[in-house]
Parts: sequence; C-alpha cells; structure tokens
Amino acid sequence: MNSRIDACVIPFVGLAICLAGSINAAAQENYTVIDLSVSLRNGYYFSEVRGINERGQIVGQVSQPYCGGCWRAALWHMGAVTVLPELYTAYAINNKGQIVGQGVGTVSYDFPALWDKGVVTNLGSFSVSFAGGVAYGISDLGQIVGSTWTDKAPHFDEPVLLHAFFWKDGVITDITPFSDRSTAAVGINNSGQVVINSFFGLIWENKKMTFRFALDRANAINNKGQIVGLGLDLNEILQCDFTLTGCPSEQAVLLQRGSYTGLGRLGIAPSEALAINDKGQVVGEAYLVYDIENNTFLKHAFLWEKGVFRDLNTLIPPNSGWELQSAHAIKSPLRGWKGPGV
Repeated sequence: MNSRIDACVIPFVGLAICLAGSINAAAQENYTVIDLSVSLRNGYYFSEVRGINERGQIVGQVSQPYCGGCWRAALWHMGAVTVLPELYTAYAINNKGQIVGQGVGTVSYDFPALWDKGVVTNLGSFSVSFAGGVAYGISDLGQIVGSTWTDKAPHFDEPVLLHAFFWKDGVITDITPFSDRSTAAVGINNSGQVVINSFFGLIWENKKMTFRFALDRANAINNKGQIVGLGLDLNEILQCDFTLTGCPSEQAVLLQRGSYTGLGRLGIAPSEALAINDKGQVVGEAYLVYDIENNTFLKHAFLWEKGVFRDLNTLIPPNSGWELQSAHAIKSPLRGWKGPGV
C-alpha cells in the first residue's frame, strides 16, 4: 500500500479516503486513491477524516454501520489504523503526534480533549453545569484551540452559548470577543495565530482580536499566516450590479498580507476552502448543480495552487470508481518533490 498521503477527502457522505500523489515528466500530477478503511476490523469504516500532519499521520472518526452512537476517533499511519476509544472524534494532529478532538464523557457531556501517547487530558470548560466542548486545532508547541460551553445567557437565537478558547500548559483562556454570541476557535499555527468563527471570521494574536469582515467563515491558517475559508471576492463586490443582475455567490477565499483572493468555483454555485498547507496549496469543496431529488447541491473536492482551481476528480484515474466530494486536509510536499501534498 502506498503510504505517502497528500490530501484527505470525503467521496460521499459517510466514507473517507485519502490521496497519494506523484509527478511525471510532463509535470502532470497523478493521484492514487487509498481507502483508509481497508485495514479496519469489526465492521468499522472511516466516516470522517479531519487532520493530517507532515509525517502523513491521519486522524478522523470511524463508525460502524447501523449503530447509532458507535463513533470513535482513529489514527491512520503507514497502512495501520488505531481506534482511540477515549475520543469520539479527532480534528487535528500536530507533528509530535498529539491529537485533539472530543473526549468521551463519563456522564453525559463530551469534553475538549488532548490525546498524547495514550493519555487523555480534559482541557476544561467555562461552564460549571455543562462541561462539554471540542478541541479543533493544535500547534507543534502544544497550544490548543476549540470551543466550550459557558453558563452565560445565550443570544435569543442560540440554544446554548459556546465560547472560543485557547489552552496552554494546563490553562484554558476565553478568547471570545462577544460575550453573548457563540464562537469557535478552529485553527492555530506555530506562531500562535488563531482563527475564530462567529458571524464572520476573526483572527486572534498576541491577546488582540482582528476583524476580517470579508471573510464569512475562517477554516484554517498555515504557518505563514495565510488564512482560508468562505467569503466574497472584493473585486467581484466592486463590480457587482446590485439592482440589475445581482451578485456572484460566495466562494473559497484566501487571505494573505491583508489582501483577499477569490480562489474560484466549478460553476456559479458557492465553493469553500477547508485547508491550506505551508506551500499555499488549498483544498476544499465546490458546489456544482442542485439535486432536486435529495434537496441538496452536488459538490466536488477541489485543489487550488498558484491561481489554478482544479476539480480533484480530474486528477484521479477516470475508472477509479470514486467521486470525490470534499477535501478536508492537505500536507506539504517533501523537500525536492514538486507535486502537491505528500
């Protein structure tokens, strides 16, 4: 089995796979699809893949068919899968192999958790009554971000109030700028820059908050401070005729050095960037057409690099039997290797 992993995708709801890449003399990227569920036993299969580190270790969630609540976090490495029974799901893994996600609570509430060499740490909560939450990101320095419940009264349109947190050396800190609005810290880099989602994307750095109004949702940040998510291309907004033809839909957006770049779409429907590596390569999902029968949009996974927006389905063998719908993680290329990922 090929153990070099580039990007992790969801070909359809309830199944997760990854791609391994190579490059030929014509500089054309080619990907091989790797089904992560092959080595699983007892009926488990990968239903979510959320994170990948530079060693090619992958984390996500495994499930059992026809079994509500039978979900557990899992770690894939070099073809072997380790189910982590202490965690419901895993969202990120750093280059030291530390994993964060949601721990299995002993009572009724699942907690933000750190898994490190088999030892699980409850990261804490801002609530006395409801100790639930989830950890979404971890840096190589062991700094962790996520979201946890509070005891404060929620906004009128929210059933509970969750606040973004920053955790370091056993201390959990509330970094929410709006006390009456739910927020979630979804990513952190090795410089300690944090991306936060509320009703628009935010950046937290050096105990200060920066507002990014053109970013409707921030999903990831790399070690160069580049941020990706969902938003509007400012050039399209300036050229938009609000009274006659309307405006284009939202799309995958890259924010770097204070400027926004719309990455593209596969049609006129929205796209969204979900992950970015340190080379600036971006993956995500792009909607195609509306599926009336299932009341949803059909979507494909995409790869963006140096201004080129590509459907990942065009980079795998046409007879592979897979349709790639969403890409959630991408790692950086090996030194001297010029294809995306690995």
